[in-house]
Amino acid sequence: MLSLAGGVEKFFWYDLVGDQNYGLVNEIGVDDFTPRPVFAAYAVAIRQLTGRKLRSERVTGAIRQYVFDDVSVLWSTDTRTPVAVPTQRPLDVVDVTGGSTRLTPVDGKVHLTLTGAPVYVRTKAQAVANARFEVTVPQVVRTSDQTLTLTYIVDNTGGERSVDAVFTSLRR
Repeated sequence: MLSLAGGVEKFFWYDLVGDQNYGLVNEIGVDDFTPRPVFAAYAVAIRQLTGRKLRSERVTGAIRQYVFDDVSVLWSTDTRTPVAVPTQRPLDVVDVTGGSTRLTPVDGKVHLTLTGAPVYVRTKAQAVANARFEVTVPQVVRTSDQTLTLTYIVDNTGGERSVDAVFTSLRR
């Protein structure tokens, strides 16, 4: 996170196979290339942040927050730091091992305990913000000489607010 926030565009891990202190996988004879915990953490960071741009960063005491489009990366420099995230919508929280949990707000807040390991926080509503979706429904109406195809377009690429859409199909 610190490299990305510092403007680093590409990041290369020094050692794939490492000794006792470095590397993404264990060396031959130790555990014969078994992945280390950092391997999973690196893969999760790639999955969560690829294609996203850093929008803001904030340091408040021990809490670190980096916002990449629709994903916030949070951690604490203290052992355990409780935080309350204001939201009216459920949050999806992904830990460094890739485990995902959906947290539902209580009284307009989701409570987390941050540690030194980053978590990736995303709301379902934010995931569709600034996006364009097309849904094509083939052969909705069919007559003897004509087939009508409907395409629904949700275009929210120009705004900050998310769009909620419900499609209902009525049959006669």
